[in-house]
Amino acid sequence: MVITHFNTLILDIYGKQVLIFSEQKPHQYHLPSFSEYISSIWRTPQK
Repeated sequence: MVITHFNTLILDIYGKQVLIFSEQKPHQYHLPSFSEYISSIWRTPQK
């Protein structure tokens, strides 16, 4: 799997959202599925 700048950017955004989410609800911490997160982004047509 080739890590491109785009992949790194998505991973960075995803990681920050997870951190924000865990800080907001630490007592019910639930990590969203990474594959679901990626597919939700990639459903949008890429130019």
